[in-house]
Amino acid sequence: MNIIFMSSSEFGLPALKKLVESQNKISAVYTQPPKKSGRGLKMNKSVIHQFALQNNLCVRTPTNLKEQTEIDFLKKSNPDLGIVVSYGLIIPTKILKIPRFGFLNIHPSLLPRWRGAAPIQRAIMNGDKKTGVNIMKLDDGLDTGDICKKIVIEIKETDNNESLSLKLSKLGAEVLMQAVIDLQDGNLNFTRQDNINTTYAKKIDKKETELDFNCAAKEIHNKIRGLSPHPGAWFKYIDASNNFRVRIIEAKILEGHGEPGEVIDDELSIACGDNAIKPILVQKEGKKPMHIKDFLLGTKIPKGVILNKSVI
Repeated sequence: MNIIFMSSSEFGLPALKKLVESQNKISAVYTQPPKKSGRGLKMNKSVIHQFALQNNLCVRTPTNLKEQTEIDFLKKSNPDLGIVVSYGLIIPTKILKIPRFGFLNIHPSLLPRWRGAAPIQRAIMNGDKKTGVNIMKLDDGLDTGDICKKIVIEIKETDNNESLSLKLSKLGAEVLMQAVIDLQDGNLNFTRQDNINTTYAKKIDKKETELDFNCAAKEIHNKIRGLSPHPGAWFKYIDASNNFRVRIIEAKILEGHGEPGEVIDDELSIACGDNAIKPILVQKEGKKPMHIKDFLLGTKIPKGVILNKSVI
């Protein structure tokens, strides 16, 4: 089968690897253009871009897909199928219609729950007990296409955004390949989505990443997990000589009481609106992640202070 693959994130890498290992032809890999990053502002290619080059695949990096050159290229490629996994660009209707069987998409949620940009993070932050992967056919809507494959997994208390993303990307790749095989055999069936229980996973806003210790410890713990390790949930400490942010990458809930945001012991346990959280792995801005004991050896945050407030 002649396939066009579109992805820009590590989430799409297992699927691309599976396709390369298969007997299918990959006419082109579309990924977002290299971006400047790091201290030297070097142009860095996406992991998809790098893997595609290593495997001698044709790579295209348009800033949008509306240009006639891309439409002409895709038509000339005469693809049977397009596959999209966390690509990051809107795919125009004209392009959706080019492949013989349209486009399939790996979406990491139990649609129609958590349509949108951040389904994994929102599921964890919301305290969902289950999530999964859907393989759906792309249409003009926001994750509204018909579904052909579905798998459900449990969200564990130890899962964070990184670990759950890795699980779902691998599962998604396996289910996608089964969908491709079924499509080749003429056995792939689609079901319309039920729009009754639709929820939307909007992109994480920077304002959301600050921790509000007025919330219950459970809610705060879910936010830490959902935003870990990136972009990270954080608090601010301010005194006469310090003003810095600290990301909490890993934490646990414990019984404890105090004013919301109050440091209630010498191990940086923090009182919440209900119970408390104990940071385990933290990252001071500009520094590497470290265990809380190592952090407290070099950074003093005394018991009794209220975080996110000035103590000057």
